[in-house]
Amino acid sequence: MSVERLAGGTPTKRPSVAALVVRRFGASGRELACLGGIVLLAAVLRLANLPLRGGWDSDQGTEMLALRSALTTGHIPTFGPEAISVTSSFHHGALYYDLLLPAAWLGNGDPTWVVAEIALLSLLVIPIVWWIARSISGPAAGLAAAVLAAASASLISYATFIWNPTLVEPGASIAFLGAWQAVRTRRPAWWVLSAVGSAVAVQAHIAAAVIILPLGAAFLLDIHRGPRTRVLRIAAWGTVGLVLFALSYLPLIVYEFGHDFADTRGMLAYFADPNSASSAGPIVRLLL
Repeated sequence: MSVERLAGGTPTKRPSVAALVVRRFGASGRELACLGGIVLLAAVLRLANLPLRGGWDSDQGTEMLALRSALTTGHIPTFGPEAISVTSSFHHGALYYDLLLPAAWLGNGDPTWVVAEIALLSLLVIPIVWWIARSISGPAAGLAAAVLAAASASLISYATFIWNPTLVEPGASIAFLGAWQAVRTRRPAWWVLSAVGSAVAVQAHIAAAVIILPLGAAFLLDIHRGPRTRVLRIAAWGTVGLVLFALSYLPLIVYEFGHDFADTRGMLAYFADPNSASSAGPIVRLLL
């Protein structure tokens, strides 16, 4: 017998899972149904006939060979894909390989499994941009942003072949979700999620480090508007995020200390090379 009946009251009905979701997001059931349809459309656009889509070139073969080597040797990758210029070379982050190793293992080296994981990760972008846009300008803005993300030609293209920049979008969306939620809700623990997303994006492609500029500006804004006690909490959670970001580079950091910072010197040589794509200067390129 329920407590309500013992107390002589009217029995209460437990809310359904759907009702709890609606209450949590503050969205109507109809809006969530529309979002579900948009995500389903995005899944069809990315997963339909996946084994026969996209190109298969040297980059994809190189990535699959690196994953195969990691699985056969049992060694966690130290480097990500190599970025090569005329006079120097350095590497993107190894976290890119770490995230794809489960699919490579499950598929026994079948690249379709790896592409499928990339496609599924790309679906994360859709509910995230829906939530950010909705919290800024309402349900119509949220659904419009979700449709744009679902049907974006570039997002679909990047989600259906193996290349390290393909993980930039889901990583960046998680990073901006964490930052926006931290600023909007004034709960600094969200900065940890932002740091995790930033690590995924930056390790997928080093040029994605540009997202640190707006994220850093949002972090400073969050600190500026808080009282002293809250500033200390924000700083503490921000420190946790920075530590997690640094730990994602731990294999590379250990290697660099033992090899005279070879990868770092290669990166600096790239930016110093007058014949490289960075000849305009890093500051000018960041502004552009």
